[in-house]
Amino acid sequence: MTFQSGPRFLRVTIVALVALALTGLSSAVPASAVTWSGITSERVAALTPTGGTVILGWASQTGDRFAVADVSGAAPVVRVAALDASGWTSNAETPGTHTYRVTRTPGDGSGSSGSEVTVLVPTRELLVSGSALATAVAPTSNASGVTFDTAMTPGHAAMSPDRKHLAVAFTGATFIELWLTDIAGNRQRQLTQGAFDMDPDFSPDGRTLAFTRRSKASNGPPAVYLLDLTAPAGDPSGEPVAVPGGTDTAMPSWTPTGDAVVVEEHTLTDDGNGNQVDAGPTGLAVLTRTGQRTVLAGTSGGEYPSVSRTGRVAFGRFDLATGQGDIWVTDLKGAPALRWSPTPPAGTSSVYVEPAWDPQGDTIAATFHAGASPGSTGPVTIAAAGASPQGWRTAEWTWDSTHPSWVDLIDAAPVVVLSAPTTSRYSAVTASFSVADGDDGVGGLGATCQVDTRVPQPCTPGTWTLADLADGPHLLTVRVTDPAGRAGEAKRTVVVDTGTRLSDFNGDGFTDLVARDAAGTLWLYPGNGAGGFLPRHQIGTGWNIMTAIVTPGDVTGDAVGDILARDSAGRLWLYPGNGKSGVSTRRQIGSGWNVMNAITNAADLNGAGGPDLLARDTAGNLWLYPLSGNAVFGARTRIGTGWNGYAFRGPGDLSGDGRADILARDPAGALWLYRGDGAGHVTGRSRVGTGWLVMNGLATPGNWDRVYGNDILARDISGRLWLYPGTNTGGVQTRRQVGAGWQGFSYIG
Repeated sequence: MTFQSGPRFLRVTIVALVALALTGLSSAVPASAVTWSGITSERVAALTPTGGTVILGWASQTGDRFAVADVSGAAPVVRVAALDASGWTSNAETPGTHTYRVTRTPGDGSGSSGSEVTVLVPTRELLVSGSALATAVAPTSNASGVTFDTAMTPGHAAMSPDRKHLAVAFTGATFIELWLTDIAGNRQRQLTQGAFDMDPDFSPDGRTLAFTRRSKASNGPPAVYLLDLTAPAGDPSGEPVAVPGGTDTAMPSWTPTGDAVVVEEHTLTDDGNGNQVDAGPTGLAVLTRTGQRTVLAGTSGGEYPSVSRTGRVAFGRFDLATGQGDIWVTDLKGAPALRWSPTPPAGTSSVYVEPAWDPQGDTIAATFHAGASPGSTGPVTIAAAGASPQGWRTAEWTWDSTHPSWVDLIDAAPVVVLSAPTTSRYSAVTASFSVADGDDGVGGLGATCQVDTRVPQPCTPGTWTLADLADGPHLLTVRVTDPAGRAGEAKRTVVVDTGTRLSDFNGDGFTDLVARDAAGTLWLYPGNGAGGFLPRHQIGTGWNIMTAIVTPGDVTGDAVGDILARDSAGRLWLYPGNGKSGVSTRRQIGSGWNVMNAITNAADLNGAGGPDLLARDTAGNLWLYPLSGNAVFGARTRIGTGWNGYAFRGPGDLSGDGRADILARDPAGALWLYRGDGAGHVTGRSRVGTGWLVMNGLATPGNWDRVYGNDILARDISGRLWLYPGTNTGGVQTRRQVGAGWQGFSYIG
């Protein structure tokens, strides 16, 4: 067998017009003998996203001169000023509607005359096979045919997702083989040989070709094969591979995810000579790449499956009793199939078969037979599932044509929506993203997720979990590329501040301070995010009945700071923050807490993702009370003994290792850092400073100045409030005064 290395498609209309021009020149008649009939033919074709083909034809006489102008706009645009041929061709016409005027100047010098025609230059067409492979433009447009300058007959064709290639089945004397061509029709390479290979379909990412192979004859037993189009030339991985479980199946159509194809299931029969031959399809099934095969419910008798980018499955079904063939639509889960094709007029029979979804998934093309009329292909716009199709129409120049598939040169870029918090008090951040693409299945989209300048990593739409982010701003970038190379991108910045306790009562994203004065009034001092305060707000009165107050942060899970308080009876109350500088109705969450002589915040000492409580009993045991959900206590654990005489707080992470620590002042006035292990315990301690007995109030607000690391607020005996900025390595920097007159407060936190 000899394989041709590079034949071309040639547009039939171009060949015909050239022949007409030569005939006109060789057998010219006097100019005065024939009245000019104007433009007699027009053809258009999609070629590139920015330029299409227009071919105009007319009769020419000896000595005639012609000019062509585009008169669509306010001012005519001359396309050719002087032409002595019987036609004009351009491959650079802007897609859209054009009105062309051809002006004839007769050779005998008599008056000139003109003719106009309006055409739509398309960016999308139908490919159909018949006696030749032809293109049919979508509704409201002209159409033109194309054929192949080859000894083999073209059949079913499919467009690649990158809009650059076609996979075409060519029929020879004893074989059907698959070739890869470009959109213009130039054959680029042979894909298969030596068998009966047909029904090609590209995977959503364009990397794999699925097709039907029949080994003995065009009606032999079918099987579905896969071909890796990315394999190097000559590599064994580039040979077609039968899909396990794909015997007796045909007509593969990829699902949007690219992990399975919808296929026809076939039965076999004996031809009387001991040969098994195909007896036809019995219904549809979903066949995965790994060979799992599942009957698609509701598709009995179905054939010619076509899966849209959104997962709708169109198929044909022929009723032998009535002679009626219809298009039906279901989904990949086998939802009840709905009839889509229109009801034929009374007394007639119409057959609709071979449906093909367009890339957008809202228009079906199908082969149509009306009574004894020859087959033709026409598109129909689908309004909604179960609704009557709109615009069912036979496309021009498609008589005797079958196997429709779409060429759509306009590719929509993916649209990415990225959701992420603007701030996070945890080093682990959860983001999510979704992608919308108007003409590609999700399996054809490649996504990468990138943090700052790190190497982008492959990812899939949905939840994106980032771990161990350092404090500070981080730029999150999601980039999604479709098979044609068009990309969509989304960016979000998230500020990680593990030091921020986020007792945020007013919803501005900054930690606030709560203080109780001598009269029992509870005040909110909103932080300004720079180490200072905004004007204070009164939260409530009568708080002197509380023997302990704690502002642990958000313990209810609504991103608003809350307050815990113990009354003289030992009951522990939750006052949920309302996000408006106040609190809502309290509820009791514990009792018996009067055995504790100190209760304070613990930050996220156990690493579970939420704030906890520290409490010391009268025996000097230090306990961790973990909180989760909506202020639900878990089982307590003992951290240590001998803590009587210590004033302690849970500052969050002071050491910079991402784990919450404990800060404690001993009876001698030394301030100690007890490093947390991230599991609710502490390891060795280190001294932060000495002489802290001059401080009679200690608060750990997190990263109060939002500069670097967790900070400490301390009140001296004169009532001055000092900020000790943290170093994020377990120490503090030079202090600065941030307030005065704080000596009258019995609680600051």
